[in-house]
Amino acid sequence: MQYARKGLWRLADLIRSHNDLKIAERYDKFVVLTNEDMSYWGHLTNICVIPNARSFTFDKPASLSGKDVIAIGRLNFQKGYDRLIKAWHKVVLKVPDARLSIYGDGDLTYEIQCLINDLNLNKSVSLRKAQSDIKEVYLNASLLVLSSHYEGLPMVLLEAQAAGLPIVSFACKCGPRDVVSDGNSGFLVENGDIEALADRIIKVLNDNELRAKMGAEAYANSLSFDESIIMQKWMDLFNSI
Repeated sequence: MQYARKGLWRLADLIRSHNDLKIAERYDKFVVLTNEDMSYWGHLTNICVIPNARSFTFDKPASLSGKDVIAIGRLNFQKGYDRLIKAWHKVVLKVPDARLSIYGDGDLTYEIQCLINDLNLNKSVSLRKAQSDIKEVYLNASLLVLSSHYEGLPMVLLEAQAAGLPIVSFACKCGPRDVVSDGNSGFLVENGDIEALADRIIKVLNDNELRAKMGAEAYANSLSFDESIIMQKWMDLFNSI
C-alpha cells in the first residue's frame, strides 16, 4: 500500500486499495504485518497480524558510546532522506561532533548529495554504499533514524532493536508504531515534523543515560520478534484453519 502520494497517483492508489479489499475478503485468513495496517482493512474480520521476524541477533548490544547516527535503506522518495538531511542541519548546530551515515543506493543519490552540499554538511554526513556486513554497522552506531514517508514493517527497525540501538522515527504509516515504544525504546514524532525529528535526535545524543536506557529497552523489545515466536504465530494460524 502506498502513502503520501498525490494527484493521479493518489487516485490510482485508492482504486488499488478497493481492489485489494475485494481480493482479501475471499480468503479464510489474510495476514498483514502490523496492527496499524490491520486497522485499514475496514469491515473485514479475516485479517490477522503476524510481523516479520528479526533477521539476526547479537550476543551483546552496541556500546552506544559515541554520537554516530545511521540511516539504512534505498535512496528514493519513500525513505525521505531529504527530510532527514534538513533535520540534521539543525542537529549539528547543537551537537557539532555528531556524525550521520546513510547506507544505501538509489535513484536519488545525486539529489541527496546536492542537498548535503547546499547545506554545508559534508563534514558530518556521509552517503555510503550498502554493506554486506551490516551487523558491524549497527554495532558501531549509537542511534538509528527512520525518516520514511511510509513503510511496511521496516526490517531496519527490527535489526536496530536487536543491536540495542535507540530509534528516532517519523510515526509514518504503517510500521514504526508497532516496533518503537515512544519514550521508552526511542521516540516517534509526527510524520513530516522536521523540527521534532531534530529535537529528538539531539535529546538522545546529548543524554548518555537516556541513550543507554532506551538501548536496553530496545534490546529487550527485540525478543518479541524472535524467529521462534513468529513461527509459533504461523503454526497457531495454520492450526486454526
